[in-house]
Amino acid sequence: MKNINIKSKKILYIGLSLLLSLPFAACTDDLNTTPQGPNIELDPYADASNYPMLVAKVYAGFSKLGLTGPDGSGDIPSSSDQGKTTFLRTYFNIQELTSDEAKCAWSDEDEKNYSQTFLAPDNYIGYMLYQRCMLNIVFANEFLKNTVTPKVEVANLDGLRAQVRTLRAMNYYYLMDVYGNPGWVTEEHPVTYLPEQLGREGMFNWIESELLEVEKGGLLQDYSSSTYGLVTNQLVQSILAKMYLNAEVYTGTARWNDALTYAKKVTSYSGLALESNYQNLFCADNDQSKEIIFTLPYDFTQAQDWGGMTFVMAASTSGDMTSLLDFNAAWAGNRATQQLTNLFTSTDKRALFFKTSRDQNMTELGNFQKGWSVVKFTNKGWDGADNPNGIGQWTDTDFPLFRLADIILVQAEAELRLGDSAAALTSYNKVHAHSRTGQSAATSVSLQNILDERGRELYWEGQRRTDLIRFGKFATGYNWAWKGGVLNGTDIDKKYELFPISTKHLAGNPALVQNELYK
Repeated sequence: MKNINIKSKKILYIGLSLLLSLPFAACTDDLNTTPQGPNIELDPYADASNYPMLVAKVYAGFSKLGLTGPDGSGDIPSSSDQGKTTFLRTYFNIQELTSDEAKCAWSDEDEKNYSQTFLAPDNYIGYMLYQRCMLNIVFANEFLKNTVTPKVEVANLDGLRAQVRTLRAMNYYYLMDVYGNPGWVTEEHPVTYLPEQLGREGMFNWIESELLEVEKGGLLQDYSSSTYGLVTNQLVQSILAKMYLNAEVYTGTARWNDALTYAKKVTSYSGLALESNYQNLFCADNDQSKEIIFTLPYDFTQAQDWGGMTFVMAASTSGDMTSLLDFNAAWAGNRATQQLTNLFTSTDKRALFFKTSRDQNMTELGNFQKGWSVVKFTNKGWDGADNPNGIGQWTDTDFPLFRLADIILVQAEAELRLGDSAAALTSYNKVHAHSRTGQSAATSVSLQNILDERGRELYWEGQRRTDLIRFGKFATGYNWAWKGGVLNGTDIDKKYELFPISTKHLAGNPALVQNELYK
């Protein structure tokens, strides 16, 4: 067993460790989404050495700015659980608990309702994801506004602006996917502007135009070991591929050809490769992998956070799993449904479940032992090496937000929907029959095969709700444990394919209107 080598996470931690000392504060009410201006006695944009930190501040909205560990109380005030103010925790719960992959045993009303796919405007998790993404957009807008006319010469400033524009577009992409029609504000709007709505199709068109313009500008780097955790051309192309794959849901018009075009740009790039060991993608030094296109970085000493990977692992763990994961935070909440675990054959190496003293069938929603535990994410190192930081409650494991296997399956699905079953089968088998899975090659492929394969390959990575909606299996036609509050599941209202905008955001910004079916 080789020794783990946990590397520095490059520019992110340099900036993240210092960004909170910069002279900014942000109001997080949607009525006023503009941060206070820079201190007139110390304008950070007047010093070129500040720019790595200023850009890191925008990156950090996906992970560190929601810092809720012992060295910080978070950048968004919370009267509830500070851990729920972070992007990963809220997005994970929204995408996974409402789907056929995960349910939470806790009695908290937020998680309990999502586990039954009951969505209401006053659910705190739904409120907070919107709040988090809008605050991230505020930071991006601030940077872009202050760098239109440079105050000082900065190396590669146009490239930094391209990264920030991409990060802003990502935030809008998640808002569009979850809420459909969020508020919209850019650096060109005045500080008194109340974010108005473009409609879901209008939001799609704006995000698309931003990303296409960034791609055309040629200012980003291609993916490599030196770009780990940073925006690259392949990230832009991945977001576009996934947007086009879901375009019929978002706009009413299918864009399968565009999905295929952009998926191929990613899958044909020689700098990316599928990982030989599946769990290496989810271990403490997964920054070694050439498969992860974009990650949310976490670190045992520099990014301690109740809402990031600590949440993902702790909420999935009980005390009898500590030594297995080199991790001792055990919150006994999320576990897998039988609908997820039944997707796997006994020989599939990706079936990373803990079964001891567990029942596979989730006959009780509030009992952590009902449903197998997921041990996909581990604080151990590459190929199972012990973590030199020891066993603790903080993780060195990064969360892969975009990775190559996902985009290969995007390509397979687009090919099949366009009628090219031979090409789709070839693409499908690149993932399904890869040596890391232990599965033999398929001889045919259907859309149901692709949906199932996405479940096997991407479970608990924040993909499932979106996938089920695209395949027409979220509201009706397919049921799973506790869907609709029923043991074996029941059909639910189609309105739940979109999340409602919270009552608090509607009250704070009279320019917003609620999603139609929730009125």
